[in-house]
Amino acid sequence: MSLRILSLICIFLLTACGQAVVKTTANTPLSLQSQEIPESQLLDLGVITFDPGLDNIDEDDATTLPEVRNAEALFFANQLADTVQRSAAWGAVRVVPGTQTVMDVYVAGTIVHSDGEAMELAIEVSDSS
Repeated sequence: MSLRILSLICIFLLTACGQAVVKTTANTPLSLQSQEIPESQLLDLGVITFDPGLDNIDEDDATTLPEVRNAEALFFANQLADTVQRSAAWGAVRVVPGTQTVMDVYVAGTIVHSDGEAMELAIEVSDSS
């Protein structure tokens, strides 16, 4: 019986020694469209899957994994499309493979730098013309 109590005391002491560090980032609230826009006036937006930027990294850089960069390119394109869709200021917002899909406006991006803590993107917006 005393071994069980001693074990429980050790577990409580070990868990009490752990520290939880919570990091937060600044979150800019999304501006929502305040008035109703007729659907015929809304522009469709195509977010082209981001270029992972693998051509711009050094061959000696062992910290950049191509699989992670490819996943980030798809993930952040989807995040951008979801955020723009929630603004209610656009028509159909879709992630598309390229400009072959007909949309009114295209957003293309390239990952310039990504290290797990910070990310730099180069974004280009163009219309269908």
